[in-house]
Amino acid sequence: MDFRRNVMPIINEKCVRCHDARGAPPRLDGGLEPVAHAGGGAYFNRAYESLLAPGASGDEEGSGGQYVHPGTARTSPLIWRIFGRNTSRPWDAATAPKRADPVSGCEANRLTEDERRTFAEWIDMGALWDGIPGTDDLPGGSHHMQKGDR
Repeated sequence: MDFRRNVMPIINEKCVRCHDARGAPPRLDGGLEPVAHAGGGAYFNRAYESLLAPGASGDEEGSGGQYVHPGTARTSPLIWRIFGRNTSRPWDAATAPKRADPVSGCEANRLTEDERRTFAEWIDMGALWDGIPGTDDLPGGSHHMQKGDR
């Protein structure tokens, strides 16, 4: 289970229309092409970087990223939004976001149950960019990730 093969096709089909440069955050457009950075590296695409971006320092989002808490789907704001409810448990209080509004007016509310489960499984399995070692013909798969990369 990984972002490039399992999650990005769903995003391209159902999410990009509302989450492009002119739409609602997070920005999910740009396909699978890696985003170039000022320091020279280009490892992940815009959607992956947006979903895994760290939360603002001192915010009440808990630990993990602004949208995704790798390894814990039930506390991830993205999962709260696509399922339309708080999926955390009482013992998650220290890491669960205080609030995450359900998605409204977007294709996300039309995700199938299998598509929603794909997002949750991807996050629970560590929110990996690429779960298969080596190269392939998908964009963004020709580099070797460094230790610490997702």
